[in-house]
Amino acid sequence: MHEKEEVPMGSGQISRFKFFVVTLICSFVWEIYHCFKTSQNKKLDIHAKLMEKYDDIPAWWFYSLMALSVTVSLLCTVLKREVQLPWWGLIFACGMAFLFTLPISIITATTNQASCRLACSDVF
Repeated sequence: MHEKEEVPMGSGQISRFKFFVVTLICSFVWEIYHCFKTSQNKKLDIHAKLMEKYDDIPAWWFYSLMALSVTVSLLCTVLKREVQLPWWGLIFACGMAFLFTLPISIITATTNQASCRLACSDVF
């Protein structure tokens, strides 16, 4: 008989970490670089042509919304002791979200996994 193999503690966290590394590498190296190079040719696809008739939203709007959100979150974290999240943990979480938003969005858009996940969560 084969002996049962011991699974080390935290192996789930190691698998999630591998997923994050693969996500960053695949997204940044291939997809983002390829899209950047394609956009330098100034050849517009049909979606870009349709979006040209709308005005751009000013960048200050997004920066001010982000600053307001982080400020309110920091105030809630510092002023309420029930949160049990240190201020540096919130900054770290915001940095991770900033780092992974674009790659996860690209993967979700190209594979349509978000809607599948929601549909499967209702079934299982």
